[in-house]
Amino acid sequence: MAERGTVDVLVNNAGLQFISPIEDFPVEKWDLVNDVILKGTFLLTKHALPAMQKQKKGRIINISSAHGRIPDAYKSAYCAAKFGQVGFTKVTALENALKGITCNTIEPGPVRTELIEKQLPKLAEQDGTTVEEALNHHILGKQWIKRFTRAFRNWCYSCILSLRRCRSHHRRRNRRCRRDLIIPIYPL
Repeated sequence: MAERGTVDVLVNNAGLQFISPIEDFPVEKWDLVNDVILKGTFLLTKHALPAMQKQKKGRIINISSAHGRIPDAYKSAYCAAKFGQVGFTKVTALENALKGITCNTIEPGPVRTELIEKQLPKLAEQDGTTVEEALNHHILGKQWIKRFTRAFRNWCYSCILSLRRCRSHHRRRNRRCRRDLIIPIYPL
């Protein structure tokens, strides 16, 4: 913030997963998942808002998950964090709507990633099923489209939400956009 002085778009897109039955869930893993997803969203938003409020405009896009509306077994921390992220988005939107700042959530379906590939054998073991059955029950079964989404599409949704304002800015000012996009990336 000190270097640039302004933030026009903030995309909170961090996540990690740990799966376990609630009674066996390690507290330190619960804290880690919630710190990265929910506390990370809170802290980045908290520090970006003053600049956005000062310039009377800004966009905040929180990438949640389908698990922000549909829970799944063995994912208590992840689901709690993603549900919390959705609630936090709504509060942020309410508090800042009259200040020219929008806050939205994108809840993508599952993307085939290393994160999902690593959890499938464990889910199958916990359920006493095959990996394919675990995939259909835990990952695809509760999704509306019953297939993986593409990460690129999720980026497109973010760009659409953030660039609509940019396009109108270009038309009014007839100049190239120098807007910054903050994308927090955490190693998994």
